[in-house]
Amino acid sequence: MKILYIIPDFHHPLVPGSHRHYHFIKELSKRHKITLFSLVQKAVPNAALKEMRTYTQKIHMFSVADVKENTNSRLSKEMQLRETIRQMHEAFRALTLAESFDVVMFHGKILYPLIADCDIPVVIDFCDATSMRLQIQMRHESVRKLPLRFTRYLIAKKNEKNLLRKSDQVAFISARDRSAIVGPGSRLSVVPNGVDLDFWTPKQRRPEPHTIAMTGVMNYQPNEDAAMILIRKIMPVLRQQLENPKLLLIGRSPTPALEKEGALHDDVTVTGFVDDVRPYLEQASVFVAPIYFASGMQNKVLEAMAMNLPVVTTSMVAEGVEINGREELPVVVADEETKFAEEVIRLLNNPDEQQRLGKAGRAFVERHFVWTESAAKFEKMCMDAIAARETAAAR
Repeated sequence: MKILYIIPDFHHPLVPGSHRHYHFIKELSKRHKITLFSLVQKAVPNAALKEMRTYTQKIHMFSVADVKENTNSRLSKEMQLRETIRQMHEAFRALTLAESFDVVMFHGKILYPLIADCDIPVVIDFCDATSMRLQIQMRHESVRKLPLRFTRYLIAKKNEKNLLRKSDQVAFISARDRSAIVGPGSRLSVVPNGVDLDFWTPKQRRPEPHTIAMTGVMNYQPNEDAAMILIRKIMPVLRQQLENPKLLLIGRSPTPALEKEGALHDDVTVTGFVDDVRPYLEQASVFVAPIYFASGMQNKVLEAMAMNLPVVTTSMVAEGVEINGREELPVVVADEETKFAEEVIRLLNNPDEQQRLGKAGRAFVERHFVWTESAAKFEKMCMDAIAARETAAAR
């Protein structure tokens, strides 16, 4: 197949953000010709671009930063983004007139204008339910921020409806996100993330007693809120019942508020950016993720499970990694903060249970979260979209 691949940011492990389509492009390029059409919102290292060129025929990049404005205001940045998307739309039309593509692989709700009038078969990676995340977030938001959040929610709902009308070949990252958008019982595809099982393998795991850890981009609000809960609500309980508990908050871009809060406690470490999070995870006895509003799939939890770490998290996170209703998810779920602390203490006091859950978690990831298998699902969806178009044309 000749695939035109559209994404809303450059996906690569060297670029902050999602890497989901890096893995799919890498796998699909083994059998198909790919032209990459990418919005660029963060700096792309030369090494990342060089690698992606080995998987693609051509790369078309459209940087938001290339659109010059006089101010750095939020409104100015929104205007830059709109202008860049307009330029992408023009380039998309020119490209599809000049070249013949079998299918468009599309990800990125904000880029919907590109495919609105496209007559090439389209496969849509809907990924997560943005409107669901924003709706949940509004319950925790200050009154001052509610109007902006509600406006974003309405825009997300409109974009989601447009995408569902555009193609029958639509995939979601989890059954939970699919149900939030189209309701229960839908037959639309679920294509989960994978985990690099060679990379996320413990090498020298020496867990320190009573040490818990969480990873993530720490200026992302759900992560920052979870980190604050760990410092303010969970650690005080651990200090009362355990000897020398420690909390590791591992990840780039901690907010000034989080750094200030962490600095108040000798037993809390806020690392900021680290080259490799695995040595920190190998120090931990339990991985914790008290995240209360999120959509999609929390890869940090899958990576911790792959590292043989027992996990305590919320139902919001657990629902995003459930595969079906029949197989028990090998994590501990606790939504109320007191219960969360109790479960963490129970695990920290039970090395045998830590080991059992860690092994079960690794096996669960090996069974269900493999990039090659997820890429194969998208490959079949592309073929089905092409076949459906050919059948319709023959009538």
